[in-house]
Amino acid sequence: FVQVTMAQKHSFKLSFFSKALKVFNIPEDGAWKVEVGFLVPLEELARLEISRIEDSGALEKNGGKRGDEAMQVDVVGVSIMQSGDQK
Repeated sequence: FVQVTMAQKHSFKLSFFSKALKVFNIPEDGAWKVEVGFLVPLEELARLEISRIEDSGALEKNGGKRGDEAMQVDVVGVSIMQSGDQK
């Protein structure tokens, strides 16, 4: 999963991902490993804070480790071009 944010603080709601897996009929048997990444503007990369984790353990059956969810997230900074920018 990829979450895009411009916020400096972002909560991490694991139940959202768990519900999405159910909607897509992905079984909780460990065959699928869930990985989550945040895309943030490059200039906000150093300031992004995952402020709280909700529903810790919701993804345990898909590769998540209760209590370590914040450490399992990849955060990537991207350069965002505004309309009219040319490079």
